[in-house]
Amino acid sequence: MLGKASVISNLVILGVGITMCLIFQRTDILRELVIIFGFIFLIPGFVELIYVLSSPGRRQNQFVRLTGWISAIGGITLGAVMLLTPQSFTSIMVYVFAFGLIVGSLNQFYVLGYGYRPLRFPGWFHLIPALVVIAGVVIVASPMLRYNDPVVVLVTGIGLILIALLAFMEMISAASMNHAAKKRAVATTTSSHHSTASAPVSEESAERSDHISKSDSSVIVSEGEQSK
Repeated sequence: MLGKASVISNLVILGVGITMCLIFQRTDILRELVIIFGFIFLIPGFVELIYVLSSPGRRQNQFVRLTGWISAIGGITLGAVMLLTPQSFTSIMVYVFAFGLIVGSLNQFYVLGYGYRPLRFPGWFHLIPALVVIAGVVIVASPMLRYNDPVVVLVTGIGLILIALLAFMEMISAASMNHAAKKRAVATTTSSHHSTASAPVSEESAERSDHISKSDSSVIVSEGEQSK
């Protein structure tokens, strides 16, 4: 269920990023994006809520379940407010965009370092979240960029696309590495079985050789006695 939730969430993020890149030049872009971001918070919030409700309440997962509840309720609440009152969010959307890019990138750094342990990803995977973090910081730090709505929307859309694609690359790479590890384990097991099976055969061959040698010796002795 967790894997399906991650796929759905990243598909939503990818779709929003592509949409932002396609409509960044529209005049009322910020209001429209408030509505889109309302859905981007609302849908993953419901997905997370379903996951929390369907997972068993084990003691060792209490912290994970608590964070899941907070994430689900927060996402649903924020998404609903953004959909109901989009005008109240237009003035802070630039900061929301920057914050989303930075938090999403930091989350990817965590996933690359600890999310798939003991698997290790190529070093260039870390370049993508680093670039997205820089983009988020520049959006907030640069007044010229901060008040240029189309550019902010375009940069944010590209950043979301990169984050979603990186998440899918992580899933594919992890599945590939796990598959390769399983193949190596099967090959090692098969090799050990062959080695174990060949040992009795060798012992049997040695016994047959000893039997043949003894038979030959008896024949030679018999011939010697006959000559006498």
